[in-house]
Amino acid sequence: MFRQALQLAREGRAPRTSLNRPVGRQHRVLLVRADLEHARQVAHAHHATVNDVVLCTIAGGARALLAGRAELQSPLVLKVSVAASVRAPASASQAGNLVGILIVPLPVAEEDPIRRLEEIARATAERKRLPPYQPAARFLQRWMIRSMNRQRRINLLMSNLPGPPQPMYFAGAKILEVFQIGVVQGNVAVQVGALSYAGQLNFDIVADAHLVPDLTVFANGMTEDLERLGARSHQRE
Repeated sequence: MFRQALQLAREGRAPRTSLNRPVGRQHRVLLVRADLEHARQVAHAHHATVNDVVLCTIAGGARALLAGRAELQSPLVLKVSVAASVRAPASASQAGNLVGILIVPLPVAEEDPIRRLEEIARATAERKRLPPYQPAARFLQRWMIRSMNRQRRINLLMSNLPGPPQPMYFAGAKILEVFQIGVVQGNVAVQVGALSYAGQLNFDIVADAHLVPDLTVFANGMTEDLERLGARSHQRE
């Protein structure tokens, strides 16, 4: 626990943005669609992973939003909390989740999504050499809950989950799309979830409705970067 606290201290504080204010009860959800195979191709071409592509497009969304709010400065590096599985392969079949947290820097000041992707890939490779944060101790969990409204460690929340590679059916009807819907909490007003399903890479963007009335700008920024990376899905909206 002491080592994790020291590691967290070394991360330093996240920059102050208008995205980090205590959230309320009214939330809004927007959906963005991408093509999983195209995302894989982009990732492999730049020594990255699909998760890096997800992070790159989230950075593009945040870049567009902060630019619209006149908060985009160079250099500006946001910090995103990324949920990561810490379950050992031997226990992969066991029920329940075993999750830790990685804090990844997002270079939102970088306009070129390819250069941004390469920067993120290098950063995540370094982070993966360290153990994810696991606030397992009960008093530490309570401290985190109480301090979430004033924390200065992260700007955004993100989760990326692998879904079924083949289409699923319910009562004989084919399920066309699947999304994971997350939550915003504390003083983190935007959360992005990604879920792969039957060749799709589907995003949900959840935000506090009052703090982020311009959430469409965030979604459009993600969509534009997916287009520029060649990973955009042209399914129905």
